[in-house]
Amino acid sequence: MKISRPIEKACAVASLATAIVLAFLSLSLPPHHEIASGNLMAVAQFLTFTATIFGVDYHFGALTQKHEED
Repeated sequence: MKISRPIEKACAVASLATAIVLAFLSLSLPPHHEIASGNLMAVAQFLTFTATIFGVDYHFGALTQKHEED
């Protein structure tokens, strides 16, 4: 049974887009082209949120569990 979660998927796509835009804006604004630590933390949080909604943690958990069984 497949469950459709359009609101969660929309939030994940919006979060990914926000992370990408924030990273590129952070690189283009300062003269040294470095991402400030606050911006880097925000990008990391958006990407973690996106990965969690898309189920990346389930795949890593399955790989870890398979590796422990061997």
